[in-house]
Amino acid sequence: MVRRGNTFIVRGQGGRSFSFGDAGDTVLVGDWDGDGTDALTVRRGNRYFVENDIDTGVADHDFSYGDAGDTVLVGNGDGDTSAESDEYALTTDTLAVRRGNRFFIRNDTETGVADLEVTFGDARDTILVGDWGNRLTYGDDSRTPQRETDVLRYAGPSGDHADQFAVRRGNHHYFSDEVENPCDRGSRRADDHELRLRVRRADRHGVRRAAGGHLRHLRAG
Repeated sequence: MVRRGNTFIVRGQGGRSFSFGDAGDTVLVGDWDGDGTDALTVRRGNRYFVENDIDTGVADHDFSYGDAGDTVLVGNGDGDTSAESDEYALTTDTLAVRRGNRFFIRNDTETGVADLEVTFGDARDTILVGDWGNRLTYGDDSRTPQRETDVLRYAGPSGDHADQFAVRRGNHHYFSDEVENPCDRGSRRADDHELRLRVRRADRHGVRRAAGGHLRHLRAG
């Protein structure tokens, strides 16, 4: 997607464009309603104006979070929030406020205080957000989602749809397994792996180098 002022041109859709917000707005991208499609949010100070589709129009709702000068990250802090009986995972992006090496994570796009506070890295670190975890894989054929045997072939560090943090220092990247309080680790149910079978592949990241606009992909760990 290309941004020009408050006009956004969608790649691969025949030059389709739409307008949202003002030319000077800070714009965030995420899947705010869990429908599998990213859309835009306009930030003005500590107010956020959320649009759940990519068409010209006004915000679907707005909320306040943090302070006007905060650094804000977008990600999915609480993973798959669907019921066990649901056929598909429900994953929504929300905001985290960064203050130094402390992160204040909100699990919905409503006005309120942080649902979780964590410390990671150093105050001067560059922070990346993504689902670096790997899915739990059972059975003889890792390409199929079916659980063919009870043999656990590979257990990734996450695999629950939740994003984690990574620190970049130069060309070295340090990945966290989970974004959670240490006391929460022992509270997971023994059958969590049943839910994680629905997880897609983990995120990776790339390096943008201006000449030619190409990306060089890097593995997660």
